Amino acid sequence: MLKILRQKGLAKKIFWVIIGVMVIAFVFWGAGAYRQGAKTSSYAGEIFGRKIAVSDFNRLYSYQINKLRLSLGDNYQQVLPYLNVREQVWTQLIFLEHAKALKLKVSDQEIVQAIADIPLFVKDGVFNQETYKNVIRYFFNTTPREFEEQTRNDLMLKKLYEELTKSILINDEEITATYKSEHEALSIRYLKTDAKDFLSQAHSSDAELNDYYQKNAGKFRRQLSVKIEYAGIDYPPEAQDADRLELFEHLKTIYPNLKASNSLQDAVNSPFTYHQTDFFSIDEPALEVKDEFYRYAFSLAEKETSPIIQTPEGAYVLRLIQKKPTYIPSLEEIKDKVTETLKMEKAQALAKNKGEEYKKKIDELITLQPALSLKDIASLLKTELKTTPEFKRNQPIEGIAMSQKITEAAFTLKPKEISGLIEADSSFFIIEQEKMVDIDQEKFKQEKESYREKLLERKKQNAFNTLSQAIIEKATPKDYTAFDSSQ
Repeated sequence: MLKILRQKGLAKKIFWVIIGVMVIAFVFWGAGAYRQGAKTSSYAGEIFGRKIAVSDFNRLYSYQINKLRLSLGDNYQQVLPYLNVREQVWTQLIFLEHAKALKLKVSDQEIVQAIADIPLFVKDGVFNQETYKNVIRYFFNTTPREFEEQTRNDLMLKKLYEELTKSILINDEEITATYKSEHEALSIRYLKTDAKDFLSQAHSSDAELNDYYQKNAGKFRRQLSVKIEYAGIDYPPEAQDADRLELFEHLKTIYPNLKASNSLQDAVNSPFTYHQTDFFSIDEPALEVKDEFYRYAFSLAEKETSPIIQTPEGAYVLRLIQKKPTYIPSLEEIKDKVTETLKMEKAQALAKNKGEEYKKKIDELITLQPALSLKDIASLLKTELKTTPEFKRNQPIEGIAMSQKITEAAFTLKPKEISGLIEADSSFFIIEQEKMVDIDQEKFKQEKESYREKLLERKKQNAFNTLSQAIIEKATPKDYTAFDSSQ
């Protein structure tokens, strides 16, 4: 197939790179998005009721890994644990199946042109046949025919994206409104009462503490906690891609013994490491537990062993030692925590009361003198008033941090209008605009067309993500590889 590609070079240059025909947010595999099926030796899973052969799945999986290697070099192993390539492969398989249902096609000539335009295969301005063969053989460890079929898949995904988003349009009003919301800025003046300033006044008797606990015991429920042991191999800081792969393969060779052993500790020796944790939960994590472990730690049955888990620091196998079910501890067990919680709630109430007092006095003064600003009133009340630097809607506010409530109120206020009492992060605010900075109209004119393209693409991405979720749900995928340590 595509013999023309291997017979002659094509010189036209476009910027289409193998590492990403399209940008897809693979965020659709939450709870219930895929179902684990009964694992078989010949099938990787099912989509749209059709079984997917392990060979087809592995072929696409390897191709995705190769693209990561191409784009990231030896660093790809460091980010690999965060990418969940397996789920990306399933997503692509679903999209390809949907593209076929829509009767989308990719011609041989389109594949020829796409590959010829990849800079990796171009030498002296033209496609180089020898370079192409060597890269395909030695870097991708595949054949030209297989590579060309994977390129067909990439182009098919691109066409699917274009087909599903071709009706998405944008008008001048939307461009102007969005540009304005992203680029206009303002500064505010604010009066603040903070709960932490009232902690010294927040006292409680033992009777109050007991009454609070009885009414709010559910707040202190201890979540499901687990105790695990794990064994594995730590990657040396200076380890290269090949070194990590060798260590990973070493762990794979002893994995069957680890899984069959009564104790991971007894089953490993140098260079493998062993650790055991205390009980930990999602809301009270253990410092020594790696983020990648949580998926398995809370889903395994007691004494069950996980597959090999890759992390940036190494590769490991964990086993659940014991689960402790959720329960509500007694007041004696958590008295300090209950005391601290009640104290903070009382301090917040005192801060709110003080804020309401300020607001009441502000309203009274405004009724008498409508022209008064918040700055004038703060001076009359002899209370501190602060002013922020300029900020945009998507930026944190210096001295306040990121508060959506305050940001929304600030950009909604009219000039000289004083807000109501706004609660944010255990503090209470009364604000007014200090200065509004409109967009630079001349700059907007210069950037409008490029901004139009960016905004349209963003709108298409959002639409595509929504449609993709529906496609994946319709596919009812079953993943037999989910607990296969070989992937």
